[in-house]
Amino acid sequence: MYRNWARKLGAVFPVAPIEITQGDVARYLHDCVRTSARGEISLLSSAYQHAMARGELQFNPCIGVRSSRPRSKRSRALTDAEFAAVREKASPLLRVAIDLAYMTGLRVSDLIDLRWNQFGDAGVVEHKKTGFRQHFELTEDLGQVLDEARLLQGKIGSIYVLSGRGGKQLNRHTIDAWWRKACAAAGVKGAVWHDLRAKGGTDKDAQGGNAQQFLGHTDPRTTQGYLRGRRVVSVEPLHRKKG
Repeated sequence: MYRNWARKLGAVFPVAPIEITQGDVARYLHDCVRTSARGEISLLSSAYQHAMARGELQFNPCIGVRSSRPRSKRSRALTDAEFAAVREKASPLLRVAIDLAYMTGLRVSDLIDLRWNQFGDAGVVEHKKTGFRQHFELTEDLGQVLDEARLLQGKIGSIYVLSGRGGKQLNRHTIDAWWRKACAAAGVKGAVWHDLRAKGGTDKDAQGGNAQQFLGHTDPRTTQGYLRGRRVVSVEPLHRKKG
């Protein structure tokens, strides 16, 4: 996906990075008909950030540029049957990642950065995107998943809950590739990793919980965009008025 976006960006901006202006970026967001336009500019912005960190550039033209075009709302809902099918086809490490993603509702960037010291009485997880701080109660289910993660690490200890070879931190592209492979093996089409976060929020809401706090949103309207389907609530009618 990112390589495809990079090719599209290269075709539109066939000039040196230093020559691209905020006006160029604004016109791209305004004129591009693809729903991936925001993602493409986000990728371009990341490239500029890396170049600035290396001292190669002094300005990121993507900063401050916004699109007025409404975002398309994803309505794909991951069913319980699909969840179980993908989980069954997942490797042990991916299965742990799936369980943690669903049980905590964390974005993949926060999930792969989870450290052991963030669980327990004084443990706190701070969302990179919003700064929202959460303390996860160490329930029996969560404890079992964390135990499974420790067993997978074996004698090679890591500060990260989800770690690859040599205890190194996993990256989101690896998890996404594993997810696509498990989905294909399970015959589940059109599901993306982020659907786990939406499913977690939807199920929390259906159980009567606070989906906004669970997902770490600062705006309740954002939470509504994650909930799939319409929640049915039980309503007690008023007493009949007489006389």
